[in-house]
Amino acid sequence: VDVYANDDLLIDNFVYRTATPFIDVPAGVDITLGIAPENSTSAADAIATFDVNLVEGTTYIVTASGIVGDPTTPFTLIINDAGQEAAANPANVDIAVLHGSTNAPAVDVDAVFVADNVISNLAYGEFTPYLGLAPGKYDFAVRGSGSPDVVASYRADLSGLAGGAAYVFASGLLGGTPEFGLYAALPNGTVIALPTTPTARVQVIHNSPDPIVDVYAGNSLLIDNFAFRTATPYIDVPADRNITLGVAGENSTSAADAIATFDVNLTTGGTYAVTASGIVGSPSTPFTLVVDGDAREAALLATQVDFNVLHGSPNAPSVDVAVVGLGTVISDLSYPNFTGYLSVDPGVYQVQIIPSGSNDVLVTYLADLSALAGGAARVFASGLLGGTPAFGLFAALPNGTVIELPVVPPPPTARVQVIHNS
Repeated sequence: VDVYANDDLLIDNFVYRTATPFIDVPAGVDITLGIAPENSTSAADAIATFDVNLVEGTTYIVTASGIVGDPTTPFTLIINDAGQEAAANPANVDIAVLHGSTNAPAVDVDAVFVADNVISNLAYGEFTPYLGLAPGKYDFAVRGSGSPDVVASYRADLSGLAGGAAYVFASGLLGGTPEFGLYAALPNGTVIALPTTPTARVQVIHNSPDPIVDVYAGNSLLIDNFAFRTATPYIDVPADRNITLGVAGENSTSAADAIATFDVNLTTGGTYAVTASGIVGSPSTPFTLVVDGDAREAALLATQVDFNVLHGSPNAPSVDVAVVGLGTVISDLSYPNFTGYLSVDPGVYQVQIIPSGSNDVLVTYLADLSALAGGAARVFASGLLGGTPAFGLFAALPNGTVIELPVVPPPPTARVQVIHNS
């Protein structure tokens, strides 16, 4: 479109999803803003006009919105008379948000891992006050108002904008063309399309004997009352940003209750298994997170089963692992290390745990993989050898199911003495 102020051409050939920088416009006088098709010849070509009288010293953001000819959401100008060209606090970045998608419902917005409901029930045509944020990377999850389900999540990298301001606006049509998106207009006129949040796939396994814990990501409760020897399914977690994981006692009230924190930054597209391990308060095997950045949710071949093994028993010695019929498959695995993935045919296997350097089988477990073709599993040793909770072998599946492998009882024996007296 072309934009006229009275009879003067103010903006020529103004393209969708672009913005001007902030400019000086006469205040205290009546101005007729006219919107005309591109390549118009005069203000007489306007298809819509709007009368304004700007207040001296006020900063405005004027957004062309709506759909020409639509009776429900007609073309209009949305005028924010509290615009900002800079942050109120030079250490922060100030952002305001405009709901500019004509067919999208009212929304709630979460700043993922920072605060929920930073925006509540924002309807088309409405905009928020400015919110001051520390420079950094943020993910804004958009939900239908009152719904827990995230419709879409967008990444806003505010790292280099300290002291600046941005006007974020929802644009386009939900399920239509042009498609829905979030955009940020900067004071210099630059408009940035916010990308969808990059993610990694993450499964969390609780293998620290044996308190129930709460797990926080940033300020958000990620897992409530997480029990020993349970696991989450693989879930999508924002990647390529710093996240502080906090572990607190059960029934905690906030991330401030964390007894241990760990900083992570996940690689976009990566698949991770994160296992809580060690013993809270132990100087030799303290509580920690064991992170495997090469986890699998499925076997590489649909005809096989892929699994790896984590030595997760804090007081157990290094071990070898043998499979009856296949021989030794893992050698000298020590706490808290894990193996790469092994691929086997579906079937029922007897797995022997042998102290490294010994030939004596400590215990034999039955692993029934017959129904897992195409699947993957993370097998982990758990508990305390000769203590409580007792040592055992468990398998976490990608859907969060944890299976305890049953012990194979030793074959029955009799005591025999043989004497040669021939």
